[in-house]
Order: sequence, then C-alpha cells, then structure tokens
Amino acid sequence: MNWRLFSITSIAVVFLLVILFMGFFYDPHAVPSVLVNRPAPSFSLIEHQGTNWNLLQNQGKPIVINFWASWCQPCIDELATLAKLSQDYKERITFIGILYQDTTENAQAILHEYSQYFPQLLDHAGLVAIDYGVAGIPESFIIDSKGIIRQKIVGIINPDQLRHDLDILLMSNSTP
Repeated sequence: MNWRLFSITSIAVVFLLVILFMGFFYDPHAVPSVLVNRPAPSFSLIEHQGTNWNLLQNQGKPIVINFWASWCQPCIDELATLAKLSQDYKERITFIGILYQDTTENAQAILHEYSQYFPQLLDHAGLVAIDYGVAGIPESFIIDSKGIIRQKIVGIINPDQLRHDLDILLMSNSTP
C-alpha cells in the first residue's frame, strides 16, 4: 500500500467531512445584505390612497417594510400575516407594504383590502427596491427606532420568528 496516497486521501476525506459538518450550521435561506446594521435608505412614496409617506418622518419606532406584488402568491399569503402582526403591534411598530414591479390596476383589490391595516406604498419606478437591494419578493426589512436596518428577510416570513425578532427589538429599544 502506498502510504503517501493513503495520507493524501485521508486528509481529503477529513477536509470534506469538516465542510459537510459546517453545512449543518449554515442557513441556506439566509441572504447577506450590506445594508444590515446601516442606516435605512430614506425614501418618500405615495400611498395607495394618494398621500405622501416619508421614512424620515416616521422614525422613532421600529418599522417593518415588506416588498410584494399582486402576481406573487406567497406575497399575498404573507400580507394576511403582516396585517395581523400590524394590529398586534399597532402602537409600537410601523408596518408598511411597498408594491414592487406591479401596477396599481393589477393590485387594486389587494391594495384596498390591506391598506386598512398598514400603509401600502407605490414604487412604480422601482427606485426604493433598488436602494434596498431587493432581488426577489417577498422581501422584508426590520428597521429599529433609530433608522438602522437590523434584519433582511428573504422569502415568506415565519410569523413566530418575526414576532420573536420584533419582541427582542422592542426590548432592546426600551433600554437606555
């Protein structure tokens, strides 16, 4: 038996096992964002009902921004969860939806239904989505009361996990 070949093979196998083992601690859904722990890009958009909504004017409490479209079924499913959470956290956290790569006409019924729970903003040019690095929807961002992005959520949210994350954010914001 060639001991040198055996040693190289053993090292390669150990290396592959270490890589596989590390995979158990990697979240394949986690998408890193250069925006996390940085100030949220400011924007001003028109609400579905015609009024102006400005991010800077709404700082002071945490904000959850959700990018969605009417052609995205997971987005529509998620809006019901966000509506429930927006009611649960009504006085403590601001929720907003931003219509992404869609038309107001296509999303009219959805906009009407969910704008009663939280503002639905129109980003027809897609500039806010570009500023936030949105690659696909649904995507959500959690911003703290100081305007710092604390989390980017790619894909449909897990309501229990979001509730947990929001509770931690509220506790950290209440300490001096």
